Amino acid sequence: IHSEDVYDNATFADAFPNQTYTVVTCEGKPVDLVPNGSNKPVTFDTRLDYVRKAVQYRVAECDAQIDAIRRGIGAIVPTYLLALFTGSEIEYLICGSADVDVKLLKETCQYDGASPSHPP
Repeated sequence: IHSEDVYDNATFADAFPNQTYTVVTCEGKPVDLVPNGSNKPVTFDTRLDYVRKAVQYRVAECDAQIDAIRRGIGAIVPTYLLALFTGSEIEYLICGSADVDVKLLKETCQYDGASPSHPP
């Protein structure tokens, strides 16, 4: 849909039929952006308000989860130090390398009740 094709309430309704003040969460569930939003139609005149509310909701949608991660990492590393690292560096420090040296693993692994030729 090109913006020049949508220029009033009638063309908006044709382009976005049944659009209400709801968004679909990252979990796939519909959420009202305003009280009774599923029954409030978005019109050409209210489209910018709808977009503002939808963006505001989606930007803040994962705040609780991000805060929990921040608290968890902060229990191990002072959070002010995190600003010294990029996201990739923090991932490496927390998760380690994605590359596994299988040869080194075999050479240094200690077996208890099994062996490389006789797994449990």
